[in-house]
Amino acid sequence: MENRPSSSLDTHQRGISFSLKMVNKLCNRQCNPCERRARRELKPHDYERHMWQKRKDPSPWYLFYRWFQFASFAVICIYSIINGNKYAETGSTRWKWFIYLTNWGYSLCTIQSFMAMIIVQLALINKTHTNDGRTVVPPWYRVYHSFYTVALVTASTVTFMYWVTVFNPAKHKLDAINIMVHAGNSLAMYIDFLFVNLPWRINLIWWPICCGVLYSIFSFAYYISGGTDRDGNPFVYAILDWRNPLKAVGACFLCLTIQIAFHFTIYFLYKLRKKYIKCKEDTNALSDPLTLQEKPILVTVMS
Repeated sequence: MENRPSSSLDTHQRGISFSLKMVNKLCNRQCNPCERRARRELKPHDYERHMWQKRKDPSPWYLFYRWFQFASFAVICIYSIINGNKYAETGSTRWKWFIYLTNWGYSLCTIQSFMAMIIVQLALINKTHTNDGRTVVPPWYRVYHSFYTVALVTASTVTFMYWVTVFNPAKHKLDAINIMVHAGNSLAMYIDFLFVNLPWRINLIWWPICCGVLYSIFSFAYYISGGTDRDGNPFVYAILDWRNPLKAVGACFLCLTIQIAFHFTIYFLYKLRKKYIKCKEDTNALSDPLTLQEKPILVTVMS
């Protein structure tokens, strides 16, 4: 009987190790020379324009969308902090807004939307152009790319985990703010996914994983330091109750698995998006009377 907890814990550790090895194998498979070359060929304007626009300089309408998205995230984020005491059964708990994974994820969404807005705003102010000769991507553009990846995967994970494992109708009120931070976050990020003119990188999966591991470490440290949730319970989430280490480790492993699954699902959606755009471009090119004479040659070469 005394060996069972240790055996179960070893099983969880072996499962996590196996998952990470599989991810590493898939990342190495995806990071082929073609993908590395595509990454090197990213230009600054890929970050500054949305994927559907035809004009060569940043679109004012895209800037408006960027401002709207950032303002929406920021307002809801601030309101959820101010509203932090609404469901608390103890005294002032507004500072405990920062202990919840939901709010970590929403903060990431807000930060990436701010960075995206600044990128497009500065590009429009400077009147940057697709053919302006710039080839070097600023480092903070790549930082935005990483934040965007983490935000989308984390938002998806938070939405799934909350409605499947956390939401309790007897305890949690189904009001506007609850829906916005647990469903609106993913909706906003997937709408953004339809506009962002950036590739979805398999090798960036380590950033969402690091975020999940960091929160797991934080939740454990918060527990051993005597931290409680808004209602005074000695855990942040019931599913992540470190009084039962096996259950908590299992929850961390489940969250990690869901993050990996969402990352690859989004990669599949990205490939579908690319295929759709390619088909649309081919259809538009074939219908162009100026290039009709060239198309049989192109079709022969492609075949």
